[in-house]
Amino acid sequence: MVLFRCFMLQNNILNTIKYFDIFAYPLTSWECYHWLYGNSEPVEYEDFIKELDRMVEDKELMKLDGFYFLPGREKNIQTRQRRYLLAQLKYNIAVRAVKIIRSLPYIKYIAVCNSLAYNNASEGSDIDLFVIAEAGKLWRARFVAATLMQLLRWRPTEKVSKDKICLSFLIADDGLDIEAMAIENDIYLKYWLVQLVPLYDPSNLQEKLMKANDNWLRKDLPNYLVYRTNDFRKVQDGYISKTIKFILESILRPKFVEILLRRFQFAILSNDLKTIANKDTRVVMNDKILKFHVLDRREMYRDKYLKRTKNV
Repeated sequence: MVLFRCFMLQNNILNTIKYFDIFAYPLTSWECYHWLYGNSEPVEYEDFIKELDRMVEDKELMKLDGFYFLPGREKNIQTRQRRYLLAQLKYNIAVRAVKIIRSLPYIKYIAVCNSLAYNNASEGSDIDLFVIAEAGKLWRARFVAATLMQLLRWRPTEKVSKDKICLSFLIADDGLDIEAMAIENDIYLKYWLVQLVPLYDPSNLQEKLMKANDNWLRKDLPNYLVYRTNDFRKVQDGYISKTIKFILESILRPKFVEILLRRFQFAILSNDLKTIANKDTRVVMNDKILKFHVLDRREMYRDKYLKRTKNV
């Protein structure tokens, strides 16, 4: 039984590192531990380290400068370090944007998501933000935020996306469980959730979000931790931001405004979005979730992962 558990743990360690290798991202021991994928129950850190080091001794993995990676993939260390420096610059932009967006009506939480969340940004990438808005006011929040980004010329376009602010995923605070958005074997969405970096969270929605999704996350990520944002990146409410938010919420408070803005935003959507809206999980539009991902790559990443691990 002990040998079987050791075998399964090594198998899951290898699979975890193979997944992040898709993104040229070698892992530290701590990252590999709390992002360990596939175990049905938590593993003690000491036991985990023993198996990790044993795999290095057996040449299944390599270790250099504190990073663990597949044999022959040493170059990914430099790639990770270069992308980390790029990510710091993009985080500075994200913080500046969030300091503006926090003042908008009904927005209660803003987090960095996707590759930037774990400091793996590419030079030409945009900055993806995930937003939680007050229940029943999701369309109002999205309209004001998207309009402001458009006026400031911060929204990505087909020609320019570098360092632009992308607001393509918003949910209401009464619909925090997003398991219904998962595709089959959705490894990407699970990592996406546990890697969220909240920059603005005055109501501590990060805890509630992770609690709402904990049951289905723990099935494959038993060691994940709720992310705690560094103080220097946290964006707090100020007197001016609170005042602007109060004024805008007072103006937009009538319920009919939600209906009008929902109809308006749907009317101006591109045909690409309208064609697939609510047909699957790429583009979802209702009163609890607004998700606009025509190029949803989750299936591609899942298939790459399964192809790499099917013989393990």
